[in-house]
Formats: sequence, structure tokens, C-alpha cells
Amino acid sequence: MRYIIDAALLLIFAYCVWLGRSKGLLNIGVKVVAFALAIVLAAIISNKVSPQFQPAFDPFGAGLVSSQSSAAMAELGYTDNSISVADATSVDNETAYNYCNLVFQRAGVCADNSKRMASKAVERSRTQGSSLEEAAEDTFCLDMLDLACSVLFTIMFCLLFYVIELLVNREYHLKSNVQLENIGGIVGGCLLGLFICTYVSWILGYLGVLFGDAVEKAVLAGLFLKFNFLTLWIV
Repeated sequence: MRYIIDAALLLIFAYCVWLGRSKGLLNIGVKVVAFALAIVLAAIISNKVSPQFQPAFDPFGAGLVSSQSSAAMAELGYTDNSISVADATSVDNETAYNYCNLVFQRAGVCADNSKRMASKAVERSRTQGSSLEEAAEDTFCLDMLDLACSVLFTIMFCLLFYVIELLVNREYHLKSNVQLENIGGIVGGCLLGLFICTYVSWILGYLGVLFGDAVEKAVLAGLFLKFNFLTLWIV
């Protein structure tokens, strides 16, 4: 599976470079801006919309997280079932963080994303006064819903911008500087490919329940995940 993921990312990146070379600097620049704008608008809307679906998603999301609790406790060295999560994690914040991190990873979230989610869960438990288990379940459900809504709205905005592009039906070229047009188009294509592949890798990083650890083992996916600063602010 990891080879399929790498091959798909390589094809996406190669297509973007070819598209940049064929469209030129100005046209590929418009596509880069449109894709970035689609992600920003989708993130803004999804933050408002996604919590509305939590009651419907809770039975699945909370059940998936709670089912990993015993295994996470065992990895932390608490093999005695008489010790509750609250007792084990009340010692210090690091134990609570490690528990949440392990639970999220076992639920299919890649390491980089699970660490960030673990910090949010510990903070949510402290500020809201809820148990760590409840905070972990809420964090997982909200982040997964935010992810789903963000992807859905991103696709919708990309389609909207594509329709607008078809209606306008115009292309712009730097006829006075063909070399800049060609080189700039290739650079713009690389930038678009970086954005798209990073975005796709970031999405796959939450879907370990479907792909296992193939995403983290995939060479290109792991490389694009290093650019997580491009997606950190989305969820």
C-alpha cells in the first residue's frame, strides 16, 4: 500500500509540474492562489459547521477511542485492570499526554497529528474539568469532523473556482519574456504540487484505521508530512 501511496503522490506532483510548464507563470499562479484560498475558506467554514455533527459521530468516534484505552494503558506499563485511567494519569501531565498520544495513534492517527491532538485533549480536560477519557473522545471526534468538513468544502470551492475559470475562458501569458514564463510556470507547478501533495498526505495521516501505518512508511508521504506547517492551522 505504501508504494501505491508514493506512486499516487508522485503522479500528482509530476502532473502539477507539467501543468505549470504548459500553462505558464501567470495561469499556474492563479491556480496556486485559488487552491490556497479554497483551503482557507473551507477551514473557516468547517470550524463553524463541524461541531453540529458531533452528536451523530460520537457513537463511532468515542467508541473507537475508548476501545484503545486498555491497550494504551498496557503500553504505559499499567497492566493491572484495577488501576483506572484517571488514577494512572493524575500523576503528571506527561503521563496524561502519553496516554492520549497512544490512544490516538492506535485509533489510526499518524504520530505528528496524534501528538498535537494529545496536547489539545490534556488542555481540554484541564480547562473543562472533564475526565481525560472524555476529553480524548471529544478531541478525536471534533478533529475528525473538522477534517471531513474541511476536505468537503475544499473540494466544493475548487470545483467552484474551476467553473469560474471555464466561464471566463481566458489565459494570460508573459509574451515579452518567454523564459520567465516557462521557468516561472515550472516553479509554480512545483509549488502547486507541494501544496496538493502535502494536503493529501495530511488527510491520509488521519486515516490509519483504513491504511494502517502505510502512510508513515511511505517515503514521499513522510516527506510531504514534514511540511505540516502548511496544514497545522486547519484542524
